[in-house]
Amino acid sequence: MFGGSNKGRLALLAISRALQLVAHADDWLGRTDTALDWFAFKLLKRVTGSADDPMWEFLAEMGKDQGAVIQLTMPSLHLFNAAVSDRP
Repeated sequence: MFGGSNKGRLALLAISRALQLVAHADDWLGRTDTALDWFAFKLLKRVTGSADDPMWEFLAEMGKDQGAVIQLTMPSLHLFNAAVSDRP
C-alpha cells in the first residue's frame, strides 16, 4: 500500500505533484475552476512525504479493511438496485 513504505509515500507525493502541474496547465487553456483544480489545490497540496502525517495512517487503515470495496462491484450494485426502490 502507498502509506506503508517510504517508497510508497514518495510515489504518491510525486503523483500528486504531477497532477498539480496538469491542473496548472489546463488553466493556460482557459479551463479554470474545474474539478481537477479543486482536487489539486484543496486536497493534493496537503500531501506530504512525512511518515507522521495522519493521511498515511488513514490510507494504511483503508488498505487493511477493504470490505466496502465488495459493495461497489456490479453484482452488489445490481442486488442493491433490486432490493431498494426509488423514492417519489
